[in-house]
Parts: sequence; C-alpha cells; structure tokens
Amino acid sequence: MGRQTSSLVMLHLTIFLLFLILGLVQQAVGENESVFECTHIRTSELMRAFAPVVAKEAGARIIEEENKVLVTGGPSRLHDSLRELEPLLDTPKVSIPTKFIRLHHVDVTFATAIISKAFAQAGEKEYPLQAVASVRTKQVFVMGSLEDMRTAEALLLELDRFHASTSRGCGGEVIPIEADRS
Repeated sequence: MGRQTSSLVMLHLTIFLLFLILGLVQQAVGENESVFECTHIRTSELMRAFAPVVAKEAGARIIEEENKVLVTGGPSRLHDSLRELEPLLDTPKVSIPTKFIRLHHVDVTFATAIISKAFAQAGEKEYPLQAVASVRTKQVFVMGSLEDMRTAEALLLELDRFHASTSRGCGGEVIPIEADRS
C-alpha cells in the first residue's frame, strides 16, 4: 500500500511538472493574447500607438478586428505594458470653445489685460478663460468655457463701445470746436 501511494504521488508530481513546463514553454513561445476595445478613439489610432512597441518584441503581432485591437504573442511584460498604456491613450477628446472678437476703438492689449485680470480673480475653474491680443488684426482670441466666452465677449464689446464714445479725432484727444465768428 505504501508503494502504491508513493507511485501515485510521483505520477501526480510528474503530471503537474509536465503541465507547468508546457505552460512555461507556451508562454515563452508567445501564446499571450490581449484584446483592447476603444471607447473614445478609433482603433486605427490605438494601432498606430501600439505598433512601434509591439514591433520591438519577437513573435508579437498586432491585428485590428471588428473595432478591437488584438495583440498576440510576445512576453507577458509586453501585454502588461500595453494594458497600462491603453487607458492613457483612450481618453475622451475635450473641445474647448474659441472665438476671435474684433475691436475697433479700444486698444486690444489693454482690453485683453482687463479681461484676463477680471477672469483670473473669478476663481479656479476646469477650463479657465484665456485671452490673447492680436495687435495687427485688432482682435482678441478668447478660449474657455462657453459661459465665460459669452461674458468676455459682452465685456469686450462694451469696452469697445465706451472707448468709441469717448475718443474723437486722432489719438483719443478731444478736439475743441470753435464758435462761428460771423
């Protein structure tokens, strides 16, 4: 009975070792497989990002199938690194509204400085308003949330109207009108 038990244990150990060796051989040959589904970007974009990384590994292949990216072969560290990289690449695109506002009377650099200070003091936001002056075109480029852009546009146009009513003649100086001498 003791001899049968030890033979049975040896047989189990041998089978276990065979499975372990076969598993390691399979892994070394490159039977790893990873599937990546894109939610925010196209699969072709993920393929372009992964291709240089996969190409460096012997036996690794990258395939696009049914809106999925399939990576087969290569060592497990390749698949681990691709799994870490995928969430960084597959992020939603954020569209921040932008607008050019043409001013006619007020100096665009002055107006941009006023708007920038006003919105900087408004506090922290996810997309703070940014304004850039274009002196050559007399425009202010505004970028930020839609609500902030509308407010900035209204303020800039009001500032432009105010300067239109106060500036007469060249250089914003008031030209005195002489009385008729008839």
